[in-house]
Amino acid sequence: MTSEREWACDPQVPGIAVAQPSRIDELAAVLVTRWEWDGTRRQRRDDPVRHPAPDAAGRPEQEPQWS
Repeated sequence: MTSEREWACDPQVPGIAVAQPSRIDELAAVLVTRWEWDGTRRQRRDDPVRHPAPDAAGRPEQEPQWS
């Protein structure tokens, strides 16, 4: 489901995860906040832990080092 306003946090919906994008005009970036609805309440959640994909040899690729 995609909507700029509807989050589907209604008692008839037993559960849903929401990714809410927001931005500021002066910044070339988008902030995404994660929410979960369990059928009774909406809670803010941290982003899930992401692991680097393996390379061709099956080893984890290195995370980029930003400076």
